[in-house]
Amino acid sequence: MNSSTAADILYSIFDFLSKDNIMLSEVINYGVQFDTTSILPNINNNFINEKWNEDNQDHEAMKLLPERYEDYICIKSSPDGNCFFNSASLIVFGNENFNLQLRLATIIELMTHALFYLQQSIFEQDIIY
Repeated sequence: MNSSTAADILYSIFDFLSKDNIMLSEVINYGVQFDTTSILPNINNNFINEKWNEDNQDHEAMKLLPERYEDYICIKSSPDGNCFFNSASLIVFGNENFNLQLRLATIIELMTHALFYLQQSIFEQDIIY
């Protein structure tokens, strides 16, 4: 799935979730309609980029790493408000090109399995819950 298709689906989900008085069962039923296997490309299990460009390394962040992680490399992600999904895309795919697909897969996962996630203790501590 390309990023423009993922963006279109994200907008349709946003429109759906923007409705007033939506029931949890409606959210779950809406989420299960999506084929999550087509969202992300097959992951190359052999991907390990041990030679990141010097320009991609975040030397300032590397100074903050504890000593036991001194052999690790911090990589810069684009500071465009999508840093979490940009970083996840860097880790999994070696580039930031799949940030929208990762965001979409996360939203669909949360919608489809909403009952499971709502039963987690972290949500029970929330004031709104």
